[in-house]
Amino acid sequence: MFSYLLGANILAPIGPKPTRILDVGAGSGRWVVEVAEEFPSTIVTGLDLSPILPHGTIPSNCKFIVGDLTDGLKFDDGTVDLVHSRYRRASPPLMRIINAGVKQTQWPCYMRDVYRVIKPGTGWAQCTEFQGHGLFSEGIVPEDSAIRQVCANTTSSLTLV
Repeated sequence: MFSYLLGANILAPIGPKPTRILDVGAGSGRWVVEVAEEFPSTIVTGLDLSPILPHGTIPSNCKFIVGDLTDGLKFDDGTVDLVHSRYRRASPPLMRIINAGVKQTQWPCYMRDVYRVIKPGTGWAQCTEFQGHGLFSEGIVPEDSAIRQVCANTTSSLTLV
């Protein structure tokens, strides 16, 4: 769905030959598999609280691990080209969660850990947030804005699933 909405799985300028990519809160594993296919010489790892069993063929450079990111990312310092995670707003507003279940109070610790594992000077964190239509009720976001289009596409995509 990410590539459908935004035209690519990776928006960060990581270069043509990354060595390691990590998806935190990998869910179904689809993003991990797609990125592994796009970068066949890159180790692409999906991390989630639950075992991930993607459908179809799994590329040999694709790896899935079970872990709780609130226990820290179990990767050496400065070894990851890209850490990808998605989070969305839950209700009530104080309960922000990553797909893997990080509360708002845990977010700073998680981001410090992300910064620790990315390669100094060339590593990237790609955190994608889909807030949904609730943010538009106050009329602050223009009707023709890109974020409204992304949210509309997200909603229509989810109805297809």
